[in-house]
Amino acid sequence: MSNFDKDLYKVLIEVSYWTKIQTLGLVTIQHSVARLTGRKEQLRILKENVMLIVRDYNNIMHTIDNNEK
Repeated sequence: MSNFDKDLYKVLIEVSYWTKIQTLGLVTIQHSVARLTGRKEQLRILKENVMLIVRDYNNIMHTIDNNEK
C-alpha cells in the first residue's frame, strides 16, 4: 500500500476542476495553483511508479517461504 498524501491528491483533483472553470472565464486561479497543475502529471507518474514497486514487493513476499523471509 502506498502512503501518497490523500490531501494532496484531493487538492490536485480540485485544482483540475478550478482550471476547467477558469477556461470559461468565470474565475482566475493563482499562479501557485497553476504551477501545481503543471506538476500533476509528474506526481501521477511518481505515484504509479511507487505502486509498481509496492506490487512487486508484495508479490515477492507472497511467493517466498518463511525460511527465505
